[in-house]
Parts: sequence; C-alpha cells; structure tokens
Amino acid sequence: MIVTYNNTGEIGVVKDVAPDAIQKNAWSSVQNMVCQDAAIERINGHSENYGTPSIKPYGLFQVTTGTSIYWVYPGLAKAYTVTGSTPVHTDITRVAGDYTGSSSDRWNGVDSFFGTMIINNGVDDPQMWAPSTAATALVDLSNWPASTTAKVIREYKNFLVALNVTESGTNKPHRLMWSQPADPGSLPSSWDYTDATKDAGITDIAGSGILVDCLALGEQNIIYKEGSTSSMQFIGAPQIFRFAPIFTEAGMLAQGCAEEINGHHIVLTQGDLMRHNGVSAESVIDKRMRTWLFKNIDTVNYTKSIVVKSRSRKEVYVLFASSGSNNIDTAVVWDYSTNTLTVKDMPNVLAANSGIIEGASQNTYDTINETYAATSKDYTDTEYTPTMPRLMLATDDTKLLLDDDGNDFDGSQILAFCEKTSLHFGLAQQYKLIKSIRPRFEAATGTQIKIYVGTQALIDSPIDWSDAQVFTVGTDYESYFLKSGRYISIKFETAGGNKWRLNAFDVDIEPQGLY
Repeated sequence: MIVTYNNTGEIGVVKDVAPDAIQKNAWSSVQNMVCQDAAIERINGHSENYGTPSIKPYGLFQVTTGTSIYWVYPGLAKAYTVTGSTPVHTDITRVAGDYTGSSSDRWNGVDSFFGTMIINNGVDDPQMWAPSTAATALVDLSNWPASTTAKVIREYKNFLVALNVTESGTNKPHRLMWSQPADPGSLPSSWDYTDATKDAGITDIAGSGILVDCLALGEQNIIYKEGSTSSMQFIGAPQIFRFAPIFTEAGMLAQGCAEEINGHHIVLTQGDLMRHNGVSAESVIDKRMRTWLFKNIDTVNYTKSIVVKSRSRKEVYVLFASSGSNNIDTAVVWDYSTNTLTVKDMPNVLAANSGIIEGASQNTYDTINETYAATSKDYTDTEYTPTMPRLMLATDDTKLLLDDDGNDFDGSQILAFCEKTSLHFGLAQQYKLIKSIRPRFEAATGTQIKIYVGTQALIDSPIDWSDAQVFTVGTDYESYFLKSGRYISIKFETAGGNKWRLNAFDVDIEPQGLY
C-alpha cells in the first residue's frame, strides 16, 4: 500500500491540534524550514554584515541621503552609525553626554521624518539626526518640551506623536501628545498644547492597560494599549483629531509588535497574532499555533518581543524569547502570501529592522562556500535585488546579521527538520508495517538527508524512533525500514550541509492485524 504526500508546503506546521488529527499535508513539527512554492525547504542562514559594531546594539534604524545609506545602532550609553560597502563605524553620541537607558528601555522612533531620523529610549530627551556626514552627532529633538519624556515616539502624516508621557517627573501612562504639523522637509515647530495658536495637543486614551505603541494604517493612526485598541484620525481644527475605540479586548503585547501588510496590521496581542483593517479582526494562528506560542514566550522577557516583516520573502517574523531565555531566540514565521506557519531559530536578537543593504553583490568564487559539485548557486548570481529591503538583526553578541543569507548561522550549522507524528493512515486500530520512504528532494547531487521512522502502539505512548537512514540525493531512490505500530511517525533532518527542498514523498506500508 503506497500513501503519497504531495504539496508538502501547502499548510506548514500545526502544533495546537493533536498530530493524528491534523490535515494530511500539515506538519506536526518544523524547525528552520519554510514553505515555498507548495514545497517545504530548508532555510537560508544569516551572515555578519557591516563589520563588527563598536558597541552592543540595542536598536537598529536606517536613514538615507541622496548618496549614502546609514544604519544607526544605539546602545545603552552610546550611539553609532555604519555606512559604506567597506564599513566605517562612527560614534554619533550626543555631545551632552552618555544616554541613561537600561536594557528594558527599548529604542524606538522614526527612521526618516522628512529626511531626519528620530530615536528615543523613553528616559532621555528624544534625539534627532539629519546626516550631512557620518560624523554628525545626535542632538536633542528640536522644540521638544522641557522636563518631558515619552516611552514611544512615532510619526503620523506630518505630525509626531508621543505616547506614555512623563511630565516634570509625573508619569501619565494614558497620555498621548502630538506636535504642531511639520512643513515638508522640516521638523515640528512646537509641542506646546497650551498655545491656542498651535495645532499641538494632548489627550488621554481610554481603554484597558497603558499605552504601548502606535502605527499608521491608511488614513488612521492605530493606537495600541495593553488590552485595547483605538483609532486616531485627522479631522482638522478645532479638534485636530478624532479618537474612537476599535477593539476593547485586544491591544499589543509589547512595543514594536505590529507591522503593516497590504492594508492590514499584523499585531501580537496578549493572547493572539491578529490581523485587522481598522474595523474587523481575525486570528492568523488560531487552531494552528496560538496555544503553543503563548506557552513558549518567556513570562519575564515577553516585553522584548518584536513583529517585523521580511519583504523579500513575504514573511512576518514574530520574534520572542522562549521560556528561560533572556533574549530573542525563536521566531514564528508567517508567510502572508501562502498563509503558512513555520518555526525558526534566532541568534539572541536585541533589535531588528528592514532596510537597504549597501554593497549587495553577486556571488563570487570567494563567497560561495560549498564545493563545486555540491553548490546550487551560480557564479555572478544574486539572491535579491540591491534595492529590495532586507531584514537586519542586531544581536546580544555584538553583531549585525543579514537574515536569509548564506548557508549557515554565521558559521554554525543549521539543524533543520520537518516531521509528521502519530499517523494512522485511516486505520487507527490496526498495526502497520512501514517498509520504505521514497522522497522526492530538490538539492545538489550528493546532499545527504537523514530519514527517521517512529512507531507507537498507543497514541499517548512515547515514539520509538529508528536509527537514521541517510538518503543521498542523486544516488538513492528510497530508504528502507521494517518497523510496525498502530501509529507511524516520519522525520526528515539535516545538520549543516546544503539547502534542500522536499517536494513530495511516498510511504510504503503494509496493514497488519488488529491486535
């Protein structure tokens, strides 16, 4: 009896449903694999880019001029920028002295507000940087009110918006403050909400929890508290903005946990990954990975979570510190073009952002690190266009890493696997003898992939896994097993080696007795 599994990347991983009850083409566990063109394949790695940072980077921003691309990475006390295909790192800390934030004071801001970068750590005066040269130092934001800080500063239209404000030492966690609108090419001339001649203003946002963040969505600015969501919409004088509740039971888990995708926000709430258009919402992960995700987010370091998009692959990463971890070490990856989910290891991330990578070059004999026989790359080929924004990661071991690049994790092997467990093939009460697996891989000739088969007599008993059978692409046709059980598990795995794709596989089983 041959059972065929096609379209191996059609659904992705489903962890919240019992493995014997998930769809045929779903996987019960996946690590460092992605769904691509209806197949499942091992991911690319990440590689060090822009040289070694001068400080541990707790934030990551990008601003461009007519001729240069600058990445800015602030730390706890200093701030640096790096630019150039031959990277040059430059100290741009404010002249007034070191910053005073801690590791829990997350950097946020605006990559480019009419050409000026604005960064903010919530405890010091917001900083601005309009580079004429890389050596230009950060300075305090023009016209920012004295004795005032804000946890978050963002842009909306030609306004700057500050959330969770502290004035003269008094924290007002529900307070939203907006600036005078800026003329194109300039910064706001005032934040004085007491001046009747200005359009600057304040309001306290109702709803559950304190203010966390905001993000524009079309003509609205969506305001997120911990447990509720509101809209902010420009209506002109005298009120300037209209504020209205949207969701009374869903907010944002932590700062930086939303992205805009095709007219929707993707938001990590306190109990879901939600997609909404400012009116109605739906879960992205319910009945697939919602329960698993929130069981695995560390209960202390959940505020370090980040939602960020990888436009080059049409993916959204939900980055989080897993249980017991101090930094981000895991990502749930949602492919918004195929609506599939997978899981990926992350390198102790502190910050992430998408931007243009300077000096994006073609493959050369020096950069292709596989052997001539094994590589699937072409000389002078490129994996992305130079103008496509790429995902950059700032890490706890003081590195700037380009995601989805290279064949390993910055020199370390990639452990990648996909597995389907507790299969009963429609014969739940019957023992089955599994005889062989016939995979259809796409990979360089000579690539070796381990295949395992496991069996269970009872659905709640441990899986008895076989020894690995090594399948060599270009040489082998099938891998042989003689194991029997009521429930059968199958796993494909590599540690290091070349990239590979599993398009389909056949399982040769022989039904046995009802005993």
